[in-house]
Amino acid sequence: NWEYSYYGWAMGEWLLDKDVDRARELFQEGIWSGPTTSQAAKLFSSWAHMEAVEDQNIELSRSLYSCANKIKPKSTKILLNWAKDERSVGEEVRGEELEGLARSISAGHSVQSQRQQTAKLHPGQVVNEISETKSLTALSIETNSEIVRTLAESLESISYSSEASEAVKVLPEIVDEFITKWNMYFENQKRFKRSQSRSVDGGSSPLPSPIFEQ
Repeated sequence: NWEYSYYGWAMGEWLLDKDVDRARELFQEGIWSGPTTSQAAKLFSSWAHMEAVEDQNIELSRSLYSCANKIKPKSTKILLNWAKDERSVGEEVRGEELEGLARSISAGHSVQSQRQQTAKLHPGQVVNEISETKSLTALSIETNSEIVRTLAESLESISYSSEASEAVKVLPEIVDEFITKWNMYFENQKRFKRSQSRSVDGGSSPLPSPIFEQ
C-alpha cells in the first residue's frame, strides 16, 4: 500500500533526517496516492503536527487538520491531536472547543453502544436504559450545538493565501495550491458518489486523482 510507505518515509525524513522540506513533499505525494482514504487522513494529521512543531505555523496546521477531519469527521484522535497543537501556541479556547467536540463524538458512540445493549436486556431493565440514554443524548446535543457552531466559524475563517500576514507566509504558494486542489477533488468526489448512488446504471468510474506537480 503506497500510502503506508509514504507515511513511514515522510516520518523518517522528518524525525530522523530532520529534513522538513522533503517530509512535506512526501506527505503530499502520499496523500495523492489515495486522496480520500483513512491513511490520507493520517498523513494530513501528521503533516499538520509537523508544521505546528517545526515552523509554529498554526494557520497551515489548521488547514491540514481540517482536511484530515473532512475524511474522518468522527475521529476523536484527530480532534484531540489538533487540540494539543492549538494549546501549544496558547490557543486555549480553540483547544477546548476541539476537545469538547471529541467528547461529544465519544458520547454519541456511548449512546449507540447502550442502544445495542438495550436490545439484549429483559423487559424490566429497558425503561431505565431508555431513560438514561435520552438524558445522555439531550446533554450531547445541548453541549455540542455551541461547540459545533463556534468550531465551524473558526474553520471558515482559516485561510492560507497571499493575503495572509507576512508572519505566517513561511511556505511557498505551491502548498496552498495543494490544499486547494485536494479540497476541490474531495468535494467533487463526494458529489460524484452521491450522484452515483442515485444512478440506476452505476457504470461510471471514480474520478481520477489530480497529479501534484512539484
